Amino acid sequence: MPAPAEPATDASVGVLLAPGFEEVEALAVVDALFRADVRADLISVEGTADVVSSHGVRIGSDLALDDADLASYAILFLPGGMPG
Repeated sequence: MPAPAEPATDASVGVLLAPGFEEVEALAVVDALFRADVRADLISVEGTADVVSSHGVRIGSDLALDDADLASYAILFLPGGMPG
């Protein structure tokens, strides 16, 4: 997801996506953060850029877990779902 042009804060949120995540649990939060000008990075816990949701929707991530510096995020968000 593109970062806001002028972020409201230097803090950012890492959104960890695992296979089977619930789309609305992840993307509604990401949308609200985007509208508030807060950066949110989608992070795949898989080794692939795309993560498949509980309803078979393929979402592209910004980073792989191995490439993310989790300590740099103010918040780590873990949307629910099965089996994610």
